Amino acid sequence: MVDVISMPSANLMASYLGKEYQPNRPLSNWVRYWQHPGYEIDYLYLKEHLGSDEKGRADIMFSPWMIIRELLSLRGERWYKNDIYRGKLTAEMLEGLLPQEEYPLLHMFLGLAYTRANMWILPEGWMQHRGLYPLVDCCNGDGLGRKTRFASDWGGCCDQMPPTLADLMLGAEQGKYALGDLESWAKRNCLECFFEGGEIEFHHIKGVSGFDERFHPFHVPGFLDAYLQYAIDRLEEREQLLKNAEANGWKL
Repeated sequence: MVDVISMPSANLMASYLGKEYQPNRPLSNWVRYWQHPGYEIDYLYLKEHLGSDEKGRADIMFSPWMIIRELLSLRGERWYKNDIYRGKLTAEMLEGLLPQEEYPLLHMFLGLAYTRANMWILPEGWMQHRGLYPLVDCCNGDGLGRKTRFASDWGGCCDQMPPTLADLMLGAEQGKYALGDLESWAKRNCLECFFEGGEIEFHHIKGVSGFDERFHPFHVPGFLDAYLQYAIDRLEEREQLLKNAEANGWKL
C-alpha cells in the first residue's frame, strides 16, 4: 500500500470566487480568478503537504492559459495574460472569441482544469520552467526530445504532460531527481492514468493520440484538439483514482 497525496474533493475555485463563480462558465471563472490576486489554486489544494517555503512546488498539470492562448493564436489573435490583469481582455471578450458552441472541448477541459485532478506536487520548484517554450536546436529545428531535458533557464515544454513525465523519468534514472522508487512515486501522485496499462515505465507513457510523448508545437495540424481530448481523458481518469484513494483512507 502507498500513501497517496490527499486533496479536498470540494471545488476550490467556487470557494475562491464566491458569488462571482458561475458553474456553467468555466472560461469566465478562470478570467475572474486571474483578476483576483491571492493564493494560487494549486497551492490551495495542496497546502496541507507543503510548507510556506514550498509553494512553488504546487503546480497545475494542464495549463488553461497555455491552451487558451494557442487557440486564440490559431484565430489570428495575439493576447497575453497581462492583458487580463490590466482589464484589456475581459471574460466577455474571451467568451466571444472562444464560444462554447464552437469550442466544446475547451470549455469541458476548463471546467476540469480547476478541480483537484489537475493539481500535483513538482519534485522541485524550479521545474515550473516546464511552462516555457522549449529551447530549439538551431541546427535541426528539433524541440524537446527524449535526450533533451527542459530543466534549464532557457525553456520548457509548454506544460505538456507527456514530455514532462518523460523528463522526470529520464532524470530519475540519471540521478537528477530524487523520486525514489518510481512506481511508488507515481502511485503516491495518482499518475497511473498517464501510463499504458498502469505500467510505470518510460516506454509506457501515454502520448497524445496520433503523437508520441515528445513535445509538439500546438500549431501542428490536429495536435491541439487531440491534446484537449488527452487532457480531458487523463483528468477524468485521475479523479477516479483520487476517489478510490480517498475511499481507502488515502492509500492505494
